[in-house]
Parts: sequence; structure tokens; C-alpha cells
Amino acid sequence: LYTSVDQGMTLNVVYQFPQLHMHFNNVASDASGTRLIATAGYPMTGIYISGDSGKTWGLSWVTGELSAAQWGNVASSDNGQYLVVSDEQNRGCAWISNNYGQSWKKTPVCKGVHNLAISGDGRLMFSTHAACSGYFGSHNARTHYISRDYGVSWSSHMHACQPREPM
Repeated sequence: LYTSVDQGMTLNVVYQFPQLHMHFNNVASDASGTRLIATAGYPMTGIYISGDSGKTWGLSWVTGELSAAQWGNVASSDNGQYLVVSDEQNRGCAWISNNYGQSWKKTPVCKGVHNLAISGDGRLMFSTHAACSGYFGSHNARTHYISRDYGVSWSSHMHACQPREPM
């Protein structure tokens, strides 16, 4: 894992994971860069959490039906307390944590989550499903899911896709 303090001009190794073939999907951090969260896919699937700018890492367990999921997108609030991740096995559900990744709860947003975002205070969470390009099949609409209460409840908003210009 590399970090940079100069907008990517130089990279510094902060942690070498023991598994040689780790495949990380996404990484997010709090506003200070102290609390990091990374999602990994096969073969060492998991949600990895660091509280010391990436010097050490721990595996954050999601118990129950998805303890060994392929984890994808991730977003963090400014202080790292509120986190949202997507799984890539269980119909693309969004999962939230309100305690720095110590525990996780599946949201009702389970329709092929593409992108995730979260506001600085964690109150607003946003998720998209089904790109108009037909990534998950032939779709005529894109659905956005929004939570305005720290992920407790979600509402959906569907938008029609615009026709593509011929190439």
C-alpha cells in the first residue's frame, strides 16, 4: 500500500501485505488520512481497516450470510465513523457501519450497486445502480438511492437514460 503527501508526485510504501496476490478493489480514508478502509477480492477477500495511516491493518468481519463476500466500492465520512461498502456477490448490496467498521448492517439497497458516496458528517449516503450502458444487462433507466439519516432508511429515484449518439 502506498501513500502520497504531494498529490501523487512521489509514493511511499506504508504497508506490504503478507499475501503476494492480494487484489484490492477500492480504498477510502477519513479527512485526515488516519483511518483507512480497503476492500479486497479473491483470494484474500475482506474489508481491511487501519487506524494509523496504513501502518497496520485488521480484517473487519461481516458475520452471517456474507462473511466471505467479494467486496467492491467503499466510502468514508470525514471522521471515518460512517462507512459504506458494496458486495459483488449478493446482488450488489450496500452495507453500512456507524462504528468505524467494527460491525456492519446490510441496507435494503441490493440491486447491483455501482458507486457509493457519503457526506462528511455521514448523514447523507448515495448509491447508484445500473449504468445506462447496460453493464448489468439491457437497462433503460438508472436508479439512485439516497439516505438522509445515516443509512437507516433509503429512497430510490429512477432516471431515464438518454439515447446515445451514433459513433
